[in-house]
Amino acid sequence: MPLDAAFVEVQGGNHAFFGSYGPRPGDGEATVDREVAKEQISAATVAFLRQLGTP
Repeated sequence: MPLDAAFVEVQGGNHAFFGSYGPRPGDGEATVDREVAKEQISAATVAFLRQLGTP
């Protein structure tokens, strides 16, 4: 990763929420619903894309 890479923590989510493969050992326990985590992921993605602007 570049030194200026930005990281966004998904509050209450776990590793399994980034895919549709089901839980795996080491994913950790989620403290929010999958939909709440997906909303956070979507919002962070949209914010990133907006920073890129339009060509």
